[in-house]
Amino acid sequence: MGDLATLAEIVASLRAGDGRAPLLLPAPPLLIACALRLLGRAEEWQRIGGALVADPAKLLRSGWKPTVETRAGLAEMARSA
Repeated sequence: MGDLATLAEIVASLRAGDGRAPLLLPAPPLLIACALRLLGRAEEWQRIGGALVADPAKLLRSGWKPTVETRAGLAEMARSA
């Protein structure tokens, strides 16, 4: 049903479209969750640590078809901004 992109892949695609390197550092999700909890910002992890998947099933059933691949579209969006 199309390609799913992680948050890191979305960031990398946007930065690539802007002509920049991804500059992402791998970090265990548990480490990030604990750090945010210690900083009193546990709600931030709820926003960025979840699945972040929007299901296009209804759109696809209605006949909609994406015109570009997700990562290419994100890169193009960054270039045009």
